[in-house]
Amino acid sequence: AATLAIITNSTYTNQDAANFPTVFDNSLWDIAGSYKDTDSVETMTNDQKWKLAAARTNPDTPPFYMVWTLTQQAAEAIFAPVTKKTIRDLADEARPSLFLDIFAACTKQTYPNFLEHDNCNDSNVAALALAINYFFAAD
Repeated sequence: AATLAIITNSTYTNQDAANFPTVFDNSLWDIAGSYKDTDSVETMTNDQKWKLAAARTNPDTPPFYMVWTLTQQAAEAIFAPVTKKTIRDLADEARPSLFLDIFAACTKQTYPNFLEHDNCNDSNVAALALAINYFFAAD
């Protein structure tokens, strides 16, 4: 059965990958997902959930690569020290919806196979992957 793997560019996975077998560094995969160029959690969430539902109508469809990242806009990049809208700040802003919205969007027919996100700094995302694999991807 297809399963969910977490893709990240965090040094966390380089340090502790052996402890979390569902988490991989993005340099190991020659695949990419489609992200929404936005700094809005709501816009990104709706976009990714729509893409998941459209792309994964059943477990036999091609794997789906979900990108749960916010994009720093030009003004945020220029004024990040003032606005506090760094990439890490945006990742922290998007993080709670990762657990609430992705799991709720999954069914036995529709679930992501890959999940990319920024600032993977604990084992909670690995636990999310294991839960999705257990409840939705398992035969």
